[in-house]
Amino acid sequence: MKSFSLLALGQALLAVATPHGPQLPVRQQGNSFAGVNSFFLHAFKQQDRLDVLDAIQDANLKVLRIFISATGQNFKNTGSIAMPDIEPQTVGVWDDTQLKAIDQLMVEAQARGIRLTIAIHDRYQLGCWGSDAYVSKYKLPAVDCNTQPASANNVEFWYSDKNCISDFQNRIRHVLEHKNTLVSGSPAWKDLSSHIFAFNIQNEGQGHLNNNIPPHPSWWCDRAGFMRGIMGSSKVLISTGGGNEFPNSDVAENWACKALDLVTIHSYMGVNEFKNKGPVALQHAKSANKLILFEEFGATGSSKSTTVGQHIDVFNGLGVPWMPWQISKPGNKANDYEFWTDEPTYDVVEDGSNDALAKGAAQTCLVNVAYIRPSPSEISTSTTSATLSSTVLAAKQSWNLVAACPSNYWNCKCLTNGDRTGKDDGTLGDSVFSITFGFCGIGKLNFYKSGSTFLMYKDGSDGKVIGTRY
Repeated sequence: MKSFSLLALGQALLAVATPHGPQLPVRQQGNSFAGVNSFFLHAFKQQDRLDVLDAIQDANLKVLRIFISATGQNFKNTGSIAMPDIEPQTVGVWDDTQLKAIDQLMVEAQARGIRLTIAIHDRYQLGCWGSDAYVSKYKLPAVDCNTQPASANNVEFWYSDKNCISDFQNRIRHVLEHKNTLVSGSPAWKDLSSHIFAFNIQNEGQGHLNNNIPPHPSWWCDRAGFMRGIMGSSKVLISTGGGNEFPNSDVAENWACKALDLVTIHSYMGVNEFKNKGPVALQHAKSANKLILFEEFGATGSSKSTTVGQHIDVFNGLGVPWMPWQISKPGNKANDYEFWTDEPTYDVVEDGSNDALAKGAAQTCLVNVAYIRPSPSEISTSTTSATLSSTVLAAKQSWNLVAACPSNYWNCKCLTNGDRTGKDDGTLGDSVFSITFGFCGIGKLNFYKSGSTFLMYKDGSDGKVIGTRY
């Protein structure tokens, strides 16, 4: 973990409007994409695991989502091996069996052009569909969610108690700092953007609590801030992991959170729920300069493939990436959400994935810029320029800037756009420093201080502010 503090000047800034003016580059609209869930694929036996990865690749699905969670032998009739949690018996006593299995999976996936989203924990292991070490340590009210509603598993305490939070943050740190020895140089997961697309803080955090209204809405942001302190300028995205439905997925505090890069939406209420609420969530994302992804949806029954296809049509119409629940070998046909290549649902997902890749995305990433010490009050008002070298920008004073395009599937084009307006009263803020970028044709970016806010402009443009950060 780096010892310096981090102030985000621009994390996953988005170019969402057409730029104008002769000195701006021509806008190249990025395309959308699709991924898929297969939450315990790392527990599959090797040949079955490779078969699933090949099917994911054949369908042009770019992201695979998994959980760090215990699963039993032959789970869902897949022939899988028993996979212990990373804290199998005692909170804080580690067993890295699962992390090493994921090490292997991410290497196999990356060779097929697939990256992972990794959920660091599963809310439903807190005494719902499973009971992990947190349940025994904190005497959480466990129920059997096969026979009782998940709302009966009231674990609100776990999201607010300082000791629970401290334990969970130890888990987060352990995961982020785990090193994959199968990759050259044995990099920590937090630095493996070549293999990892995003970290979910938790799968469906606070799911089914308080009638799906999160009782602790700042919980995700607080954990994201902790993660950002460990990850620094890593290009791996920090994402929420969704709630179980729109009310606990589309949360105002998450859109306002500087440390969160990606807000993910889950819902199983049907296609009309996404038709009605999806555009609203997308507007929230655009207004907040955050990325959005429809991370969980699915269907069962005789109309399974048709219903999945209707969802995909909505998502592709909005230009928002999506990930169905879930691909598995074997599938469960009409009986459950799992699908395999011998089902019509697989063909629907494959067609939808190819359609997504051909469609313009609603969001295109601009550039990820992080400002590292000192605090804004310590900065001289003299202009400083520096030149990008790889992803590290060494400034001429005793502080550094780190800048890089996030390596994600929003097709970062390093774009600029907008109307240069300066302060709210129409005057230009004081110039603090400038950066010269030697990649993506960005050229020079100027940062101005307006009160406690930094405004970022493309040099020489007559455009709008392209970034504001405190």
